[in-house]
Formats: sequence, C-alpha cells, structure tokens
Amino acid sequence: MHTHIPPKNDSKDVWIPAPHVGEKLWQFLDESFVNRPHNALGERPLFEVLAEPGGEQAAREFLVQFPPRPGKTAEDVLTDARAEAGPYKYNQAYEMSGGLLNILLPHPNEQVDEVWQNLLKKYYEEEEFDSEAEKQNRLKELGVLWNYTPNDIFSMLTPAQVWAGGGLRESDLMTRFFEEITYRFSKKIKTPGEAILRSLLYLRSWQTVPLAEYGFKTAFQIIQAEREEIRLKKEALAGYHRPVLTFPILKKLDPVASLLLDVLPALYEAEFIEKSLRLWKQVQKHFEGEKPEIAAGTVAFSTSRQLGWESPAEHFATLFAVEPEAIEKAQIKIGTPNKKNS
Repeated sequence: MHTHIPPKNDSKDVWIPAPHVGEKLWQFLDESFVNRPHNALGERPLFEVLAEPGGEQAAREFLVQFPPRPGKTAEDVLTDARAEAGPYKYNQAYEMSGGLLNILLPHPNEQVDEVWQNLLKKYYEEEEFDSEAEKQNRLKELGVLWNYTPNDIFSMLTPAQVWAGGGLRESDLMTRFFEEITYRFSKKIKTPGEAILRSLLYLRSWQTVPLAEYGFKTAFQIIQAEREEIRLKKEALAGYHRPVLTFPILKKLDPVASLLLDVLPALYEAEFIEKSLRLWKQVQKHFEGEKPEIAAGTVAFSTSRQLGWESPAEHFATLFAVEPEAIEKAQIKIGTPNKKNS
C-alpha cells in the first residue's frame, strides 16, 4: 500500500501553512514509506526486506508494482531504505524531516544545536587529554551520547529517533493534524508568519492530548514509541550495538566499575550497563571494605530489579563468581526493591 500524498497548497482539501512545510511533508512521506508495513511485502517494511538475503530483488519488484511518487526513482527509494546505523554521530538527523513534531520548523544545524554545543564545551573543550587519539575518541563518544539525548531542536525526540524516521502511526497522526489545522485556520489566516505561529501553537497543545483510540496516549508518546521501535530494528539489522559511555558517569574507573564493564557487555546492552554504573556511583560509599565482585554483582542485580526484571541473584552471583547469599545480603545496604520477595 502506498502512502496517501496530500494535495498541494492550492488544494481545497489540505492547507499547507508555508512552502517549507510542504517540502518537509514530502520528505516525511518518503521516510515513512520505507518504514511502514506493506501488504505486498508480507506486512513488513521496505527497510527490513532490503536487509534480507535476496531482499534487493524483492524490493525492486515491489517498486515496479508500486512505483515511487513523481520526482523519486526506485534508486532513491532504495537509498532511503538503506539507513546505515552508527557508529558515531547521526548527522543525518539535521537533514531529515523530523516528522510531525518538527514539520512546521525549518531544518536545524549544528551551530544552533545547544545540546551538542554544551556537550562539546563540558566534555571536550574544558577537558585535558593525554593524546590526540584520546581527544578524537572523546569526540566520537560525544556523538554517540548526542544521538540518544532528547533535543529541543528536534522537539524532544532524540537525534537517533529522528534518524530512524516515522512509521504508520505517525503517518495517521500527520493526516489528522493537517485535517485539524485545515478546518481551523485555512480560511482565517492570510500571512505565512501568522500561519506558522498559530499552527505551531496548536500543534504543541494538540500533541499533549490523550487520544482514546490509541489507549489514551498522546501524539508525542505515540510518535516517540514508534520511532524508538524503528530505531531499534534498524540498528539491529545493521548489527550495531552502541558502546557503553563511561565519561559522563565516572571520572575514573575503580575495580567495581571495571568489573561491570568487563562482565556485563557479553549479555547486556549499553543502557543496562550505564544504569549499573550510575547506581554504583550513588551507592559506592556503602561498600567500603567489600569485595569488588560482591559489589559489582549486587549493583547489577539491583539494576535489574529497578527495571522490573525477574533475574535471580544466582544469575549475577554466577557472573561475578560469588555466593548468591552475599548479593542478597549486600542488597539490603542500598535498599533496592527485590521484586521476588516483595
């Protein structure tokens, strides 16, 4: 199934507040076309099919059956579907539509990106490095941190979520929003400046209203969740696992932090390991004189409990070569709820 293309500005059906909004809308439709499931592809998105063995042939056959919109070639669509994940800063986010939450805004750039500029200042410009290699590595790590940090120039999506693109649910919300502003403003507003201002104010209010047909989630929550799903799928298909970033959490690695970094990456994603490091930073004063293995196992176990997981103490005791009883006893020191016993 093809995305329905909204009419141009002079249409009686859909009102476009300003020319750049129309351009970004086309861009969003291109991005969402490769992300949304299609009947002819077995209810799978084009980016997923393209990553499979023989997927390019299937994708090309699909594009013969459902030709791209005017102005786009099959090669253009295949390029859109080949989103390369990682390993460093997703600069592509600056050039993408940003979807519904950003549809009324101009494309941002690095110079006006306060999140990026603040990261540079705090962790790069004000730091001292032992070598040029260490300095360059920090710049790469900052790019990764930026990727997963909500950013106001992207309406509080993360750059990685912008990079991933929107999907079917966001496309439906986009249609609904443009129907709303067409009904409310198309016959009342004459200047582009007023059109953008009033549409943006309406969007910021509208995106926070719970929608009954979406389980009373707001448009922002729906979009954020869908983009995160797409982001995870695209990164997984590319075989990308983001690295653990220690520098925003700990200035120096002690034996417990080193153990967490040595043992956990074989089984857990970066987010879990970073949560464990943050917890260790908070509770390390309670473990003075304790064996590092017990402290590390307890922190990892406690992190899993905070996340609502049911992994038993025995699992982490095995990972860190300690007795389960030692972890359960040490956990009392930091008061993390134990779901198993609560």
